[in-house]
Amino acid sequence: MKNLLTLFTISLLLLCGCTNRLDEDLLSIEEKGDLAFARREYQTAVNLWSTAYLKNQNNIPLANKIGDAYFKLGKLDKAESFIQKAEQSDPENISTKMNLAQIYILLWKLPEAQKICEFLSEKGIDRPELDLIRADISLMTNEPDKAENYYRKAVIGSKDSLRALMKLAVFLKSSNRHEEAAEIFQIVHKHKGLPSQINLLSADYYLLENQYEKAEEAVLEAIKTEPEDVSLKYYLVKLYLSEEDNAKAEEFLETILNNHDEIYHRLITADVYILNSKLDKAEKIISELKKEITEPSAEFELLQGKYWLHMGKAVYASEHFEAAINLKPGLLNARYLLGLTHLINGKFKLSEKSLTGVLQIFPNHKKALLLISELLYKKEEYDLSLSYIERLIEQYPEEFTGCIIKGLNLIGQKKYELAKEAFIKSMYLNQSQAAISYYYLGLTEELLN
Repeated sequence: MKNLLTLFTISLLLLCGCTNRLDEDLLSIEEKGDLAFARREYQTAVNLWSTAYLKNQNNIPLANKIGDAYFKLGKLDKAESFIQKAEQSDPENISTKMNLAQIYILLWKLPEAQKICEFLSEKGIDRPELDLIRADISLMTNEPDKAENYYRKAVIGSKDSLRALMKLAVFLKSSNRHEEAAEIFQIVHKHKGLPSQINLLSADYYLLENQYEKAEEAVLEAIKTEPEDVSLKYYLVKLYLSEEDNAKAEEFLETILNNHDEIYHRLITADVYILNSKLDKAEKIISELKKEITEPSAEFELLQGKYWLHMGKAVYASEHFEAAINLKPGLLNARYLLGLTHLINGKFKLSEKSLTGVLQIFPNHKKALLLISELLYKKEEYDLSLSYIERLIEQYPEEFTGCIIKGLNLIGQKKYELAKEAFIKSMYLNQSQAAISYYYLGLTEELLN
């Protein structure tokens, strides 16, 4: 009996030892993932954490970490999936809720993000991070006053965190409150070794100042800080596209490895192909995506609209742009392109309505200001056209086309001397198109005589 008890005790100790070793193995895998993430080796972190997660799918913090790593890799759908798993396992977890809300904002799932904010408010949660989420939602739903209040509240609550300060600075800059924006920007940039997210917000700020090269430098600095963060690289691609540097966008996109099968990557690739007139390649990607994308997608509708617009089928394009706006009302590019498409289709009132919608959300949208001023000039509404073009020139003083449209409106008002000044200014802004300036200058001289 004594021998039997001894054997049982040894067996129990061995079994406990095996269990402990199993826990240690799991912990060591997760720890290795933690180290990889700290070294910004995000794909390695995902691989290690996923191995650990398969053995213990009740590990909510680990699901959150996997979601965060996927976000860094630019795989938003997978990030959303893992953070949703974490939320389903622990619906009361505040950090998980806020992480999911941030993903929803990036995916433009604003009602879902708003629902999380309401849930947290009911629980009496009041944190600066939550105020920033509320501010972003308010801004994206065209409620600038609410957005400003939340940004300022986040700054106070976080005791001047750099992220809250930079978000406020960008907001103020976009609202034409340049002096206060500049003061906050300078405060942030007194710090050395800024994190990647602050560099991205700095890029947004520089773009609002029309300093494209500085914006590019800020994004490249962010990428240098976190070279494995693919989301930063996609941001740079979008920056190149916004500045119509399409060849550079395609060239840089090809350097993003390991993501070629991801839907998000292919959407951007097809977009770049369209802008570079590689329509056959774009069509191939769109055909493949039609089989894979089963849920309504504003980004995919927008992409198809661009494809048909570049194919010269404006009627088809408008249907897709409208679908994109219905899914994401704040999608500025879709609203602008719908305005352009209506103009091509000869639907001037609808075009003006779409462009006005863009400017209600973003008052200094360069392309929308140019297009609506040109549209109103053609309708001989010179005063209103000039009000838009003056706003554009205030923000973009070196805009050649803006000066030409201003001069044409002044001719329409029979203010020929002022028109001459506008055309002379345009001549110095763009020497390569000086022939256009000379033509309108000559026309103005004839009208004067």
